[in-house]
Amino acid sequence: MSGAHISVIQAMLDLHRPISPTLTGNVSKVGVPEFQKFLTSARAGAGAALGGPPTQFDGLIQAAGTRHQVDPNLLKAVMRNESNFNPNAVSKAGAKGLMQIMDFNLKGLGITNPYDATQNIEGGAQMLRRLLDKYGGDQAKALAAYNAGSGAVDKYGGVPPYQETQTYVTRVLDTLRTYGSGLAQVAGAQHPQPLAGRS
Repeated sequence: MSGAHISVIQAMLDLHRPISPTLTGNVSKVGVPEFQKFLTSARAGAGAALGGPPTQFDGLIQAAGTRHQVDPNLLKAVMRNESNFNPNAVSKAGAKGLMQIMDFNLKGLGITNPYDATQNIEGGAQMLRRLLDKYGGDQAKALAAYNAGSGAVDKYGGVPPYQETQTYVTRVLDTLRTYGSGLAQVAGAQHPQPLAGRS
């Protein structure tokens, strides 16, 4: 057998090796949260194609998603619903930039210019990562907290009964579905329902 043939066979064998030391040995010992985090990281690190129409921010979204282990398509879906990709957007409440970050969050996220696309996307990715961690990967709760604040989600034990927040969570998850990502987490997710006795 020639050296070229051996190289090809070695490359084929390498394809079947575990892609992470986390998953070697007894896979049943790997917890669900760790496995989900691994999958999110693998998807982000693999440079999965972003869904939806291409934007000038796709490279920044991909990089921030990889760096903070957040599905880049989730970042893009949030950005689509927050600012419609307008880096100069300002909400009635004063949220700024692509990811609509409030002034009181800027310093903690290391943002000195909320209209700078790189800083704003990085800050939004950090915020989403923190919220996903806080709510055990539950995208609906993390999105509700991104919109209404963690206090509201904690108070109601889920998506609060605010029409704006319920509509927001539904729209972002619907956008994420159309982008074709996060399907494992979103497929079983139900649209947020008002809590009993509240409307």
